[in-house]
Amino acid sequence: MKKSFFLRTLLGAITIVTCAAHDISTHDHLHHHMHSYDSHSDDHHKAHWGYGKDNGPKQWGKLDEAYKLCDLGHNQSPISIPTHSAQKSAHALKTAYLANSVEFINNGHTLQVNYKNSGELLYENKPYELLQFHFHTPSETYIDQKGYPLEIHFVNKSANDTLLVLAVLVKEGKANKHFSQLIAHLPEKEGQSVALKGFNPTNLLPKKLGYYAFDGSLTTPPCSEMVQWVVLKDYIFASKEQIEALHRILQDNARDLQELNDRVIKVAN
Repeated sequence: MKKSFFLRTLLGAITIVTCAAHDISTHDHLHHHMHSYDSHSDDHHKAHWGYGKDNGPKQWGKLDEAYKLCDLGHNQSPISIPTHSAQKSAHALKTAYLANSVEFINNGHTLQVNYKNSGELLYENKPYELLQFHFHTPSETYIDQKGYPLEIHFVNKSANDTLLVLAVLVKEGKANKHFSQLIAHLPEKEGQSVALKGFNPTNLLPKKLGYYAFDGSLTTPPCSEMVQWVVLKDYIFASKEQIEALHRILQDNARDLQELNDRVIKVAN
């Protein structure tokens, strides 16, 4: 009887330890995956990536084994979207973002606004929660080989931890009052964080949410794939001075264009 009780107790303990180990492993993977697009991914590796000659996009795959997809991946981003071959989609894109911004940070690779309990985006009837948005100057995405001076990436996460990047292209034109609000709080120095409350991300979206969609990757190391990309067809405006204010800090932080390969581009109006 005592022997049977001991065996049951031992098996129960093994089960608890096994489940705990699985939970820790899953959490570690999830934590890395969720934050790999916030430009802090190099914190876990010795290699320091950037946008210079020696540590820039063409060198990323050689800097660290963890970055090998940057060279070897088949569905890498960014791309130039060939609009003539896009296939029509009946799925409308919907956003219900909330103005729950937390902070505006300069992480040395981009300027980024972080969110908490930020509402959601609905793509192909699947909800995604907004994690953050950040900037690239010039744009990483091109439309029919045409680039823009600025691009905003809204990084969203689903309940099963897949990522969706909503990209908004910015064209030089009239001043944008919402950019003025951000520029007034710019974190000038690398590593600096500035409190930013109540900024509504919807203010940086065009009125119409027609889009191009495709499978892609992170545009920064480790260049992880299986990222859903949704690039809005319409752009927004910012003045030359506003774009220059961001570029003064960011410099050129855009990855070069990647091969489309056999990917299908979807389009919706």
